[in-house]
Amino acid sequence: MTPRRLMYTRMRTLLVCVLFGSALTAACSGRPTTPSGPLTVRNAWARPADSGATGGAYVTLTNTDTVSLTLTGWYTPLAAQTDVHETMQMEGMVHMMPRTDITLQRDSSLVMAPGGVHVMLTGLTRALRTGDTIPLTVTLREGRTVSIAVPIAVPVRDAGITP
Repeated sequence: MTPRRLMYTRMRTLLVCVLFGSALTAACSGRPTTPSGPLTVRNAWARPADSGATGGAYVTLTNTDTVSLTLTGWYTPLAAQTDVHETMQMEGMVHMMPRTDITLQRDSSLVMAPGGVHVMLTGLTRALRTGDTIPLTVTLREGRTVSIAVPIAVPVRDAGITP
């Protein structure tokens, strides 16, 4: 490879790193997307996925109410089915188990992350592309709902970038 071509390759790699890093930082900036109500929402993001495929969404929810809250339902109009699953290892095998009701004690948080608790979006009705935002609604046991705008982002490690 010529020195000039090597320089362009390195510059292109650096530009890709900066762009993906900026997109992920914006998506996971830690600013609440729900400023008030019973839950504070932080770090919401979902992976890109093709139409008809299964996608994953992640969010941190903090109970800011004065009582315990039970999360009983999840919905987005962009998936045929929306459920919460937890990834766990049993006897050396990785399994996903559905989580139906999740209770958050007052001032506690639920941190969803890859390889742990996550929202599974099954049967996507359209492709999820980086830069898009999808609506996600959480239903609480007493009937209240919390709406979340979930940005689609590629995690830096999935972009093939080594820190």
